[in-house]
Amino acid sequence: MGNSSRVPETIPEFNTYINDTDDRLQAINPDTTNPYWQDYGLTTQNKTDWNTKRLFWKNILYPKYSNPLTSTSVVKEDVRDFMESFRTFANPLLDKIEVSSIAGNAEEAIFNFTIGRAAPTRPTEPIQDTCIASIKGIMRGMTDISCRATEDSKRASIPESADSVLYSFAIVNTPEETIINPDDSRMKKNISTRASFTLDLGAENQGKWVIIYFRWNLVRYPQFAGPWSEMHKLAIG
Repeated sequence: MGNSSRVPETIPEFNTYINDTDDRLQAINPDTTNPYWQDYGLTTQNKTDWNTKRLFWKNILYPKYSNPLTSTSVVKEDVRDFMESFRTFANPLLDKIEVSSIAGNAEEAIFNFTIGRAAPTRPTEPIQDTCIASIKGIMRGMTDISCRATEDSKRASIPESADSVLYSFAIVNTPEETIINPDDSRMKKNISTRASFTLDLGAENQGKWVIIYFRWNLVRYPQFAGPWSEMHKLAIG
């Protein structure tokens, strides 16, 4: 899964990570006097959800795990499930933080990512490459997506002309339903700074269908994004 490395997989490191990152989101940026979560482009709901998960971990789950008297096999399984769930929740928000205008060395250290290479500073024409996506449906509404620029490419990668993938998707009830315009108001858009990433379509949507399009994107110059891909339609398992 493309983004999983940013959220630590060991329990001690995860404990430090979830506390330090939440502290950062809630703190005030002295340069703007806004809370950092706002300057990162997150929503009030995003920062509240992150804080709620941190408090549950800090006050309930981690103390149970740390206490030999309560660290049962069930609690250990709960810890593993929580960490995986948090990783799925955090990755799309980390994508936004990574490409925010204030992202720098502090963000790299706190959120555990490396800011990618700079996109062309002054593009003058749209990206020509078409985004070719492979989609794999997996359990409980989770979908693995891998993007490449050419059919003969052997691995997922973002072309030099872009810095991210823009995807537009909608969930429909039947395979007969079609939305032919990626910019239709019913479509939801999001960005990934990784060529491979995981999209959570919601376990509650199992049995439905997702319509999704992809294009190469420039975060700071969206007017020069590449052409939309062909329509993909996938049953949600």
